[in-house]
Amino acid sequence: MKLDANQVECINHVVFTCIEGYKVAMACMLVVFVPQYNEGTFLDILLPKLFVKKMALVVNLMTLIMFCCVYIIESIRQVYFIQQLDVDHHVPDTHIRISLQSKPEIIEKIKALNLLYYRIILATFLVYFVNTVFSFSVIVYFHYNGITTLTNLVSSLLLVNGKLYYNYKILRKCIDPSSEVISLSTTLNEPLAYNILDHHYIC
Repeated sequence: MKLDANQVECINHVVFTCIEGYKVAMACMLVVFVPQYNEGTFLDILLPKLFVKKMALVVNLMTLIMFCCVYIIESIRQVYFIQQLDVDHHVPDTHIRISLQSKPEIIEKIKALNLLYYRIILATFLVYFVNTVFSFSVIVYFHYNGITTLTNLVSSLLLVNGKLYYNYKILRKCIDPSSEVISLSTTLNEPLAYNILDHHYIC
């Protein structure tokens, strides 16, 4: 069975999201995956006895749930772009509004998805900040293992904040009332502008 262009795009999106999501999940669960001194068995980490460690694990899980929401909304938005829109490198990114003049319902749907995704990104920023401070304090106080622990903490911080800030910049541009570009993808290393109506689109 031959796949069409939209199906190939969806598969690429799923693969990219799974790979990135795996890295981000490990970066969210700091008290589980960051190397620590005298941390005990894996079961000791998952079922800590001290209340503060239990709270750190709960905050880690809350952060992971927030990122699941991020990826769910991102996927819904991306699949909608793939199904309804297309990319034409021969026209400017701002051509999308001209292309959708006869389809105001699509523009409104895109705006709604952009705003929802933007709010989820901001909320996740806040939760991850709390997670980082809390987890860092617990790990350093109880199980600090020198440069190994510090390197992994910094790497996790850079990975997640890089993801969030990259998406924040794109979404900020998409929801700007003065911007003509409303359909930038956030799933690739470079933002891709969907700027025309998909020729397979059926009303």
